[in-house]
Amino acid sequence: MCHRLLALGVFLSIPKYATAAENKCTAGGDSLVQTRRVRARSDNDVALSEDDSEDVPPYKFFGIGRCTGFGYRLITSSQACGIAAEAIGWTKDCDSDGCLPVTPRIDRPAGCYTAGAGYVHFNPDTSSDRGSMNGFGTICSASEDVPPYEFFGSGRCTDDGYRLITSSQACGIAAEALGWTNDCDSDGCLPVTPRIDRPAGCYTAGAGWVHFNPDTSSDRGSMNGFGTLCSPAPPAPAWTLVARQTYPVLFTKGEWSKNPDDPSNDNYAILDRLETFRDPASKEFEFKLVWPDLQNQTWKQTSNPVTKTSPGADGYEAISAPYKANKWGGLEYGGTYSLLDGSLNHHNWFYAVGSFKEFRSGIPGPKTAVQRVELYVKTPP
Repeated sequence: MCHRLLALGVFLSIPKYATAAENKCTAGGDSLVQTRRVRARSDNDVALSEDDSEDVPPYKFFGIGRCTGFGYRLITSSQACGIAAEAIGWTKDCDSDGCLPVTPRIDRPAGCYTAGAGYVHFNPDTSSDRGSMNGFGTICSASEDVPPYEFFGSGRCTDDGYRLITSSQACGIAAEALGWTNDCDSDGCLPVTPRIDRPAGCYTAGAGWVHFNPDTSSDRGSMNGFGTLCSPAPPAPAWTLVARQTYPVLFTKGEWSKNPDDPSNDNYAILDRLETFRDPASKEFEFKLVWPDLQNQTWKQTSNPVTKTSPGADGYEAISAPYKANKWGGLEYGGTYSLLDGSLNHHNWFYAVGSFKEFRSGIPGPKTAVQRVELYVKTPP
């Protein structure tokens, strides 16, 4: 008996899949429909990672140009915009149920747009792809269809990397994508009194009728002839590049932003946005320093080295920190020779980020001069 259904249509960011075609069963239980899964990664034009694979990001931020010119397509609903924003990690004014809509405006990019600082809005005017404009770029979805919802007629969907649907509106979107619209539409599904004898969240017997059970305290899995409609869990937090310096270019004091719309540039910084990457739960930052031909240095700290101008780093916790020489203990505000450094409470500026001063024909690394330094911060979940 078939126990899963994949629906095509709305785009979601999903975990990496190894290969392409799979056979899945329709609601009728006998006929087969073939769907294609594409490998996906979580990096994008702004949130660069060190992964150089050829995987296709399901969402991508286009700070310049038109996304449709690169094989992507506009996002045309507030709900899909919210899903894309959550996948990228920019959730201000936005969540998986939708993004803050604006009155249709021709002076903003069409569809899902942002200035790249964490705030994402949805412009209903999608009559044309106008591309980036007035400092705003577009979040677009890959041209390959990615199954956004799956029906679990047995077992618990959370065991397979999916998550429960926790609102009536999101349940309605899932039901509409599957074509099961009895008692359900894109505005929501018929809610029931919370019941522990029904699956949590969005559930159905697979005959076109979908209801929403507000009791989502736990994923009880399929029960009493009913299964669950679930959505893919969000991707693991990605590393976001916030600064890169390549010798012989030197930064200047207070240059927290440099080529902010071009993260591929040899010299780049969005350190003025650093506070947006603080984990809201732990109140920590997780950082990684990367130098050519050296090991990476990874740690956590609670202080923002851009805004805490007194010496030292608060709440330092090493994760993988092979370099401890030269007073290392996290990143602090520099000010004299660099924007930031890791030689705490000392006039040296080893582990420099955004060096103003040349050091032995390079930039101060953990022990000696290096030709390039990159600072990454982990995007909070």
